[in-house]
Amino acid sequence: MKLNSFFSSLILFINSFSFAQQNIWESVGEPLEGNTFTVLEIDSDNNLYAGTYLDFFKSTNIGNEWTSIYNGYYVTSIVFNSQGDMFIGTGAGGGIFKSLDKGETWIHLNYSLINFSISDLDINSNGHLFAAIRGRGIYRSTDNGESWEEIITGLTYYNSLNELYIPKTGPIKDYLFVSVSELSA
Repeated sequence: MKLNSFFSSLILFINSFSFAQQNIWESVGEPLEGNTFTVLEIDSDNNLYAGTYLDFFKSTNIGNEWTSIYNGYYVTSIVFNSQGDMFIGTGAGGGIFKSLDKGETWIHLNYSLINFSISDLDINSNGHLFAAIRGRGIYRSTDNGESWEEIITGLTYYNSLNELYIPKTGPIKDYLFVSVSELSA
């Protein structure tokens, strides 16, 4: 409990310190009315991607215009591998999808994960994908999402999994961090 409080305080302090007395926000493009964004990501070509509760949008001009590229699922996570393949995690039992062409077409990955809600996805420097699945645990794929294995041990309250984080550089590169809402005995 103290650790969660420490990180919350640290994050708030960093944000307060970094943005104190600066007006750095600028509105771009037309608002996508009726949409609540759940996740944002940028690819290596500077295309922006925005997931919502029922749609998935792409902007090729820094957010000035948006195009719907996929709808029907609550998009919870977006990651790219080193080849530029895009993976999206979906909530409400949608599973994981993959696009080899920046969202033009989609492949529904691994039928064993289709009925599960994906909390988050991340990828390490070896190209291994990690998925936090509500009510199940943490899974890893070493073959671009074709097959998955459960790897988590030690967390007993899987419903509280929120986010995954894998640092890409530094002394803790490729460590897997898992954010949980609460742990109780």
